[in-house]
Amino acid sequence: MSLNLVLIEMDRRWKASGIPGLYQGSGPEMRERARNIRALLYPKPGLDAGRIAPINIPGPAGDIPARVVWPLGECSGATLVYFHGGGFIVGDLDSHEAHCIRIANRSGAVVVNVGYRLAPEDVFPAGIDDAWAALRWVQAQINQFGGDAPRLAVGGDSAGGNFAAVLALMARDAGLALAAQLLIYPATDLSQERDPTVRNCYLGSEAAHKALDHAVLPLRQQAGPVQRGAGAGLPADAPAICKPSCCAARPTARCGPIWPRWTSMPMRWRWPSTSSPTAAPSARSLSWEATRPQVQLARRACIHDTIERQVVARC
Repeated sequence: MSLNLVLIEMDRRWKASGIPGLYQGSGPEMRERARNIRALLYPKPGLDAGRIAPINIPGPAGDIPARVVWPLGECSGATLVYFHGGGFIVGDLDSHEAHCIRIANRSGAVVVNVGYRLAPEDVFPAGIDDAWAALRWVQAQINQFGGDAPRLAVGGDSAGGNFAAVLALMARDAGLALAAQLLIYPATDLSQERDPTVRNCYLGSEAAHKALDHAVLPLRQQAGPVQRGAGAGLPADAPAICKPSCCAARPTARCGPIWPRWTSMPMRWRWPSTSSPTAAPSARSLSWEATRPQVQLARRACIHDTIERQVVARC
């Protein structure tokens, strides 16, 4: 599978610009570089959106910044707590606002776009502590958002996908029912990083050992959970909805390290309709709609054989 032509052109322009690699220098330098790269190569698109409102969520080390994105059309009652990617180091509410707008508009869910403390200034577990605090707070304040408590979900891309998978396990253990996990090329196995720079930056001292912690490596929960879902023991009302890559790429492409191979699967995520306003969505009613009938899935994602059933309902 060849690299997407858009990515080839972006790579060419990046090299021609003379901008160094993303993860070099101090935290502020890396974040400034990320903003410059976004402005040069993929500026924030102008998307039609519903209401967007900034909020502050009480956190373990002070307020956690967040933005609430309402769908352009009718709200389905669902709420998605979303965590941005960026290698646990870069990324912010602006960088992933378009993601949240698209998800809100396509699903009808209210999306709470959550900021969190970033490495290297705040190493693990600072970020996941913020994420857990945000999820619990949104659950307690659900009437301010989608309003339908059984349709609360977590989601994220790359590093944010790691947070979403870890939070699903934490929620399971705490008895917090989630409707789903939306995992977009999730970085769920930092122990397999070819380049340990990001892992070491996020985890700090003893990074190789910490990479096996259940709050970093959700795959470690019981034996081989990813073969059966994104975390062992998840109840049927918290299926994992996994999307490998938003662009076709070669096997050597570096993104979320769970995926040794990549695939193209353009996404439309649908919240299910339920016969009862309090009924939790079933696994089968949460589905991907792919533009290709044949999809080569990453070998570690146990997603059902047909496009309509590509949801891990239970482990």
